Amino acid sequence: MKKELKCFMLGAGVIALLMGSLTLAGNYSENVQRFYRDIKIKLNGSEITPKDATGKVVEPFIIDGTTYLPVRAVGEALGLVVDWNERTSTVLLDNSFAEMDISKEVANAFLNVIETEEYEGLKYNLVYFDNDDVPELLIDDPYYWMSIYQYQDGSAKEIGYEPYGTWGRGGYNYVPRESILLSYAHDNNGFAFDEYEELTENGKIEPTYSIAYPIGDDSKDKMKENGKLINVKAKELNFIELKGEYSASTMKTILKK
Repeated sequence: MKKELKCFMLGAGVIALLMGSLTLAGNYSENVQRFYRDIKIKLNGSEITPKDATGKVVEPFIIDGTTYLPVRAVGEALGLVVDWNERTSTVLLDNSFAEMDISKEVANAFLNVIETEEYEGLKYNLVYFDNDDVPELLIDDPYYWMSIYQYQDGSAKEIGYEPYGTWGRGGYNYVPRESILLSYAHDNNGFAFDEYEELTENGKIEPTYSIAYPIGDDSKDKMKENGKLINVKAKELNFIELKGEYSASTMKTILKK
């Protein structure tokens, strides 16, 4: 399996190469020569016919002694979710969805939301926001807003609507299974804010606590606290970025499996 994975990672550049030039780091390209040798791909002894997202057969090739394989075909053969984020120029590879136990009822509820909220530019994800074993659906409109949906009583309910841009807020962070968000903002009076939002008793994600301090000076004697945390250990947690990454078509495929 390690050999297949190594070859697969080498093939990540194939997206640009199929257009006849090799795109390198940054926004430039150079002409290259591609050599075709009827290259075959086998996974555990079984031959793979590499195809792109539209089902068209894509032939592997060689450049300067390196063999390039179609990342989607090989990734999907290895059981990975494969997607392409045009905005960030990122190839997305994920095997975490296979570990999620998503019932048909949950999947159908989330699919209904996606079909209602689907339009160009939206990105989606499945995350464990609260502490149960049912993931939440994240819908992300980059630079504008983010919504979190929770499965409740046969349907998906919106438990959080988080705008971007408010007081310079550029994104949100969370801790899996801790029901908490953390964002950073600033006002027009020279103060920065660390704002915590938590899943409250009314079933909504709401601000519960914030810390304000002069921009460039986070000394404790100048901090101003407001509110009270539900999770008293929140400040000790390791937060990670929360965002949508996958297209509607990819998320639909994940939920229909």
